Amino acid sequence: MNAGKLRVCVVGAGVSGLAALKEVLEEGHSAVCLERESAPGGVFTTGVAYDPMRLTVSQYFMAYSSFPPPLEEERRHWFRQEYAAYLERFRQRFGLDPHIRLNCAVEAVSHEADGSFVVEYTQAGKTVRDRFDAVAICRGAFRAEAPRMPDLPGAETFQGEITHTARYKGAEPFRGKRVVCIGMGETSADVTNQISEVASVCYLALRNYPLQSARLAYGGRATNDGYTSRLLAWAPRQQMQEYYGKRVEADLMSGDPHRQLISDWFIKAGFTGKSLQKNDDFVTNLLNGKIRHVPHGIARLEGNTVHFTNGEHVEADVVLCCTGYEESSIPAEWLGGCEIKDVRRLFKHAFHPDFGPRLALIGWTRPFNGGVPACSEMISRYFALLCAGKRELPARPDLEKRIEEDRARGGGLLADPARPHARRLHRISRRRRRARRLRAEADGLPGRSTPPLQAGLRQRHRGHLSSPRPGRRSGDGARGDPPAAGGP
Repeated sequence: MNAGKLRVCVVGAGVSGLAALKEVLEEGHSAVCLERESAPGGVFTTGVAYDPMRLTVSQYFMAYSSFPPPLEEERRHWFRQEYAAYLERFRQRFGLDPHIRLNCAVEAVSHEADGSFVVEYTQAGKTVRDRFDAVAICRGAFRAEAPRMPDLPGAETFQGEITHTARYKGAEPFRGKRVVCIGMGETSADVTNQISEVASVCYLALRNYPLQSARLAYGGRATNDGYTSRLLAWAPRQQMQEYYGKRVEADLMSGDPHRQLISDWFIKAGFTGKSLQKNDDFVTNLLNGKIRHVPHGIARLEGNTVHFTNGEHVEADVVLCCTGYEESSIPAEWLGGCEIKDVRRLFKHAFHPDFGPRLALIGWTRPFNGGVPACSEMISRYFALLCAGKRELPARPDLEKRIEEDRARGGGLLADPARPHARRLHRISRRRRRARRLRAEADGLPGRSTPPLQAGLRQRHRGHLSSPRPGRRSGDGARGDPPAAGGP
């Protein structure tokens, strides 16, 4: 093989795997992409995909730079099927299909003494061992076999079903059932909303509020990622905080319950240790009572009863955990027993100091707001150039120093001293403190006046925004019945 032209294995044919395959081939390397499913496309065609699924990032931010959407198309959020079709057109445009082997499940990746990698995979019931000069592992975060399950005391006694959104394909199995959904991320916003349309009653249990945003932010027509630009990096932070603080205030004063709830949850989230939750499709059903918000965690399960941490309880047939996935889905045996628990300890969230430039974990470099494809493209191009010898990783001491500098820089923006595992976007600005004060006034805290507007907002929170409360035990031990679904 010519110097600088390597044989590369790409593991996974999802969004990041297709980007890696395209970039490696364009740099002149030979490549094989191993995909364990029967079709390319990752989560958008197989795995945890469900219907209807609508993206929370617009098509312009979810497109590859080398294959933009039609420029005349208005910016919007594609549905899953539309994005899967886009990925198919991308494969065809760059001739990727001949390099993809389907139904090939990778079992192990070993780093050999000569610097090469042996990839072991099964195909048609047979085990295959193949040698490559470099490997790009493109297994993403949303894998059905790696759900993050919460600790639910008494789970073994629960007579109903406990499941996870990793197994969710549609709402029909929940028809007529009493369902408690735990957690509120972007998938939960879809799933809880869909289930609430068919369930006899649907509860949403939250220990904490999400950093909620709207698909079309601040009552406008622009998708929320339209506010993601170089301006966010160039403008003085104080000015940006002032700007967004004014937007939050405008929502609270808009008189629109939908906008008010979103900004109220945004404030209650506390601005620390959270990423934006950009799916507000569930808000209408939260306001009309189809979804009943329980602002408490689960204390225990017992029989068919779900007990919350404030002493309230409800009867349930299903507990659905909308609690995300384990951060790293790379099996330790793939990397010679090296377990990756925090991708922030990798250079650019992609390169492990022990394995050098010819092993990349692509798909973990992610923006705070925006799409993964552009990030995966940049890492893939860098990886292809590293393989070609046109770029070099920093020497190990400098590499480790830069990893720590990046972690510290990220920590400076996102770290919360009270939650060392979390990250903070920015400090609460004067405008946001004012918005918090307005929220306190709306709650009628002692020593504060309650203007008519905030008094009205407070009343709405007691009614629509807070949703009906589930049944609770009274002082004599009798249990109250929860109100009917959709009730006041």
